[in-house]
Amino acid sequence: LDYDRNEDSLRLDSLKTELNTINCSSIIINKWKEILKIYINFIREGSVLRNDRVALEAYSTDCADIYGEAIHLARAMANTYMRTYYDVYDGCIESAVPRAKMQANEVDVTISPNPTNGRILVAFSSAYTGTLTIYDSSGHKVKSLSLENSSSIDIDLVDAHAGLYFIRASSQDGASKEHKVILIK
Repeated sequence: LDYDRNEDSLRLDSLKTELNTINCSSIIINKWKEILKIYINFIREGSVLRNDRVALEAYSTDCADIYGEAIHLARAMANTYMRTYYDVYDGCIESAVPRAKMQANEVDVTISPNPTNGRILVAFSSAYTGTLTIYDSSGHKVKSLSLENSSSIDIDLVDAHAGLYFIRASSQDGASKEHKVILIK
């Protein structure tokens, strides 16, 4: 068990080092980067470190309608040590499309495991025809696949560097969905 714990710790250190190499002026990417570093500490320690709490609470008050799922991750971690209803900070985009309508134009896809060591299963709820594109955290295309009537596909990223990747499924009818995947080495 100690060996496995040390291996996991090395993988988390590798991911944290990779996150530190991301140099981007995008506010959204930087929020993701900082929240993921807090999440790595959270996984390692089993709780939110006192040094991370102020930053985490600040991220939790950001609008998830603008900054996305990273804010929900920050809120989930903050709610492990305090009970605050952070959803009151959402609804910040006046002309936002209701979530029910947004989901109608999304591909119903599941990606697992996440985090991964390089092997990913992409499963669709029904036969899927379209493209599956994988981007690294700097926006460079890593891989692109054309699929026809597929219910699932295995993707091999074993040779890729540790870090954050984005997998975008775009169907032929214009629906799309993007998932974030953490690759740990």
